[in-house]
Amino acid sequence: MNPPAMLPLDDAQARHAAESIGRLRRALQGVLFGQNDLIDLVIVGVLARGHVLLEGLPGL
Repeated sequence: MNPPAMLPLDDAQARHAAESIGRLRRALQGVLFGQNDLIDLVIVGVLARGHVLLEGLPGL
């Protein structure tokens, strides 16, 4: 099975995607305190339609 082809985004689509990712980042910062690197990896996992296993103490 071949992955779907990636089509280039126009400026409006790119801006909308960036705003959506920013909202997701802010929402995650509300529950994953001080974990900016982890938040970046979670976002990459979501965008790649993958899985992310979070280990650690709740809220940290």
